[in-house]
Amino acid sequence: MIPELLPGMRIYNCTRNRILSYYLQKNGFDVIPVASWCDEEDFDWCFDGLPNNSSIAISTNGCKCFGYSKKILFSGIEKLQEIKSPSHLIICGTHIKELDVYDNIIYYPSFSERLMLRRRNNGK
Repeated sequence: MIPELLPGMRIYNCTRNRILSYYLQKNGFDVIPVASWCDEEDFDWCFDGLPNNSSIAISTNGCKCFGYSKKILFSGIEKLQEIKSPSHLIICGTHIKELDVYDNIIYYPSFSERLMLRRRNNGK
């Protein structure tokens, strides 16, 4: 089962993400905004402040293990595509064949995937 976060904590985390991104942009950093959600009720606000027709990133960390979390991941991606029409949706994690219906997805290996690859390559 997925641990439950209080709605106020989820909104706080989203706001903190937007504030940090804004601060970094104002200080000369290139920032790819990140979308995140815990449940379908978050769709009412979790995409606020994200640009339309721009690159947006998400992570699949912890989203592919359970049927319910995978369902929420797919629902969120569908809603994100519908509302924000990202030019590129950068997914940090492994390829998900169910998402091949979208032509704007770019996969980026997660930290653990990059670490395993480095260990594998250094062992040769």
